[in-house]
Amino acid sequence: MRDYVFYPFALLKPMQRFGKWCTKHLGKHAGRVLPAGIANILVFLVVGLWHGAQMHYILWGLYNGVVIPLSDLTQPFWQKLNQVFHFKTESSGFHIFRIIRTFIIVNIGWYFDRITDFRSCMTCFRNTLLYFAPSRFVSSLSQELFTGTKPVSVLGGFVTALIGCVIVFAVSLQKEKGIDVAGTILGHKKETEASGRLLRLKNGMDASGEFLRHNNGMDASGVLLRQKNRMNVSAKFLRQGNEMGVSGKFLRQKNILFMSTVTILFLLVLVSFLFTTSAGGFMYANF
Repeated sequence: MRDYVFYPFALLKPMQRFGKWCTKHLGKHAGRVLPAGIANILVFLVVGLWHGAQMHYILWGLYNGVVIPLSDLTQPFWQKLNQVFHFKTESSGFHIFRIIRTFIIVNIGWYFDRITDFRSCMTCFRNTLLYFAPSRFVSSLSQELFTGTKPVSVLGGFVTALIGCVIVFAVSLQKEKGIDVAGTILGHKKETEASGRLLRLKNGMDASGEFLRHNNGMDASGVLLRQKNRMNVSAKFLRQGNEMGVSGKFLRQKNILFMSTVTILFLLVLVSFLFTTSAGGFMYANF
């Protein structure tokens, strides 16, 4: 979507002229955000149509398309608000607030995705804000789990979705800390490169030894120098060989961890499609 819709549309000459007009009349920030925001709305409109040629999918796409550029457009306002009230934006509390805020904004969009009629969608949203009754939710959930036609399927779907949420949340936290989860699991790249260097070194040593054995024209000091160099290289080769032994064991452990992770995720996706809830769609979309 970025390469085939966003950039080709954003780089059109009319959009570039629109960006220059916004920069001149509305400021540099608006000139940068507004053209990209319109392109972003177009991208999510296409994404909504990809889900289905129905109005509620189009509204879902437009909602997501508008939220993102609106956030970028109002960024200077929020930055000034943080400065006025001295919010510690790097604190853990503010980070948790951002997670909850994003969670709420995303879930508002699901009203358009799950409810096909726009009027019913607005009615449900209004009831959520003004007439939300947790007891009715608990009662409906209990009836679905314990007295429904397929309680095991429903319960299994919720459990599978919960496991998937925990995995996605844990991986997201690690990424925010700058930890490459996939790179950590597949961390054998460096060990493979080291093995290649060691193999080239061994081949070079064999070739050097063959050359030295056939070179009888050297004097005794040259022979002594070659033996000393071979001793130094052999000691280095021995140390790297020992390191490879440790790295090889570590590599096998990482491969086992990687295959176990892939197997678990595959089984979760497979199991999720056995249930009647939307857990299958959730797991498929996230994995």
